[in-house]
Amino acid sequence: MKYTKSSMTVLLGLGLLLGTGCAHMHGHGHQCEIKEKVHVAGEAQVSADQAIQTALQKVQGTVVEAELEEEKDHTVIWEVEIVTADSKLMEVKIDGKTGEVLEVEEEKAD
Repeated sequence: MKYTKSSMTVLLGLGLLLGTGCAHMHGHGHQCEIKEKVHVAGEAQVSADQAIQTALQKVQGTVVEAELEEEKDHTVIWEVEIVTADSKLMEVKIDGKTGEVLEVEEEKAD
């Protein structure tokens, strides 16, 4: 499937699994969140568009979400969720620094 910005909705978010890292900034949660997002985005060498293109090479379908996360070990990972033609929700994890596909898995309902 060809990727076009006009043909799919992509939700981009920066999710952090590290906790706030700003516990000392009581009442400044929004400022802290902004600083963390800027930090994680600065660590990524792979853009959202590049991560999406790489994910679509592994799994064909419609991208419904692309999220940049920093893991506990400080690895920056793009998680791209794709709905396939047979209605499966697949997640492709891509290294945010190298662009390497780390994992492809089907998301299951709990």
